[in-house]
Amino acid sequence: MSSNQVAIGDKVVSSDGHGLGEVKHLVVDPAKRELSAFIVDKGIFDRGRVCDLSYVDNVDGNQVVLELTQEQANNLPEWVEQEFIQFNESTGLSSGGRTFDNAAGGVWYHMGPAGRDTPSTGASSFFQPAIVGDVTTAIVSPIEESDIVVGKGTDVYSIDGYKLGRVDEIDFDSEGKISGFSFEKGHIFNKKEFSVSVDDVDGLTHDYVRLNVTKADLDAR
Repeated sequence: MSSNQVAIGDKVVSSDGHGLGEVKHLVVDPAKRELSAFIVDKGIFDRGRVCDLSYVDNVDGNQVVLELTQEQANNLPEWVEQEFIQFNESTGLSSGGRTFDNAAGGVWYHMGPAGRDTPSTGASSFFQPAIVGDVTTAIVSPIEESDIVVGKGTDVYSIDGYKLGRVDEIDFDSEGKISGFSFEKGHIFNKKEFSVSVDDVDGLTHDYVRLNVTKADLDAR
């Protein structure tokens, strides 16, 4: 790939010239401070696809060209965390009265509607009913456990717990290392954009970025 950096909002194009969507989130390795993958958003009817950086051929302005054809890109893993559950005894869900007999042992059920050949709890809603009994759960995700997903809109907090705004852009240096990010602070008619360096970051999770500065320190800048 070229030395140009993938950025949130870039258009993603297949090697055979088809538009695949745009970069919605960046997947970063916080230990190395590097981008490891990105998530292509195809719209409200698609969960998005996780694309490893190794599939990038080049970045031309605000367009990311992949080495993959459209058909190959459609086989990229979906960005969705799936929850599976193993019932350790005869147990069930708190609503609907359904029970699961684990006499056979070792069966993992998908916490959701039935699909393909995977056993399922049959829940039709994303909001799952409570589980009654002794169970074991597991989360399966296409994202490495150590990596963090950051996107436009990720909340930014000060070290003293104040919500400061939301991530607008993530900045990288010439070597591809994260150098900092910018975020918008304020209301729709009174917004101010701040840029902070990576040294200002105290913590990073899927849900928020925490700075090592107080709200008062930032207001004084």
